Amino acid sequence: MTWTYRVMRHTEDDGETWDAIHEVYGEDGKRGWTSKPVYPASYPDDEMTFSETLARYAKALDKPTIDFKTGMEIEFDRQNKHDTEDKEH
Repeated sequence: MTWTYRVMRHTEDDGETWDAIHEVYGEDGKRGWTSKPVYPASYPDDEMTFSETLARYAKALDKPTIDFKTGMEIEFDRQNKHDTEDKEH
């Protein structure tokens, strides 16, 4: 199973939204993700250095945001400067 860091948009019951980085897993066209956001950390026995971890977080910012509830990518409409949820991956 492969995984990557991705930005996910959370929507509260009152409609307020906030973004956080999650580990997103994928296999055979199915997607899953961590139930809680992750944060950068590094331990002496980790395979990645702290700077490598931060670099992976930065790569998540270059990919489309994923809706936390639906798992669908949220496309940013640069012309109208708002998000639209219309692409599933």
